[in-house]
Order: sequence, then structure tokens, then C-alpha cells
Amino acid sequence: MKVVQRVKGVDSAIGVLFKTSKIEYNDKSKYAAVFASNTDPKSIRFIENIDFFALEKGKYPGPAEKFKAAIGPDMGTKLFGRDITLGESIIIEGHKFEVVAITKRSGNPLHDTKAAIPLETAREIFNTPNELSMIFAETSVGLTHRRSQKM
Repeated sequence: MKVVQRVKGVDSAIGVLFKTSKIEYNDKSKYAAVFASNTDPKSIRFIENIDFFALEKGKYPGPAEKFKAAIGPDMGTKLFGRDITLGESIIIEGHKFEVVAITKRSGNPLHDTKAAIPLETAREIFNTPNELSMIFAETSVGLTHRRSQKM
């Protein structure tokens, strides 16, 4: 992560852990995407500007909110046959999470049925202390792929 953040032309970057996980709700179990990122204010501002993480309702979990989750707008209806609302609970890999946010619809079924949880919590429940699956980077205004190759 630090290597990417030091690259000339990269203004900011965050790491995300991605897992396909067992999610339970209303006595049903399904497998869906779980994304995890840091919960500090800077990371939350960054993640909210990514299309499929933008929020419709609620707020992303903060640093002290270990077992809170944001879910995609279709998780309830597409996976479990009914809406899941703010304040209800889902179970991810055997751990109970309160739903505190719902993302905007992106049009991509993977993103619209996802859960998003704090990175430190994900590292604990998935036993992945150092793993990141992807890095999102924001570049300087006016920087293009070709210009970044010349730097």
C-alpha cells in the first residue's frame, strides 16, 4: 500500500480486502461478496466516491464500530426474498453484523448484493492479517495513463 501511495501522481490510495463469504439472514444462507476497507474518516471519504460504494442511506462504520455493515440495495430481495433494513442484523461467517448503511444501486449484481465491513474485522474473521485484494488509487487532476508511464 505504501509503495502505491508514494508513486508520483497518486494523490491517495486505499486497500480493499475482497472475499466471497457465507451470509445468513432470516434463517437462510447464501454466498455473496464481502468488501472490507479501513474505517478512518479519510478512507471513508475516499470509498464513498467510488461508484458502487456510494451510499443511499445510513453511514459507513467508524473506527469503533467493529461489527457494523453496509449492504448493497438488492442483498435482501435478490438473496433472501425480502428487504433488509437499517438496524437489522446479518451474519457473515458466523459473526453478527448490524446493518448501518445501504449503498446506491450500481446495476452490477455483484456490487448490488455485497456487504462492506471494517478491514480489521474482516482480517480477524477471515484470518487474513496482511492480505489486500485490490488497491484503489486517485491520481492528480490531468494525469492520464500515458503521462503516468513517462513519469
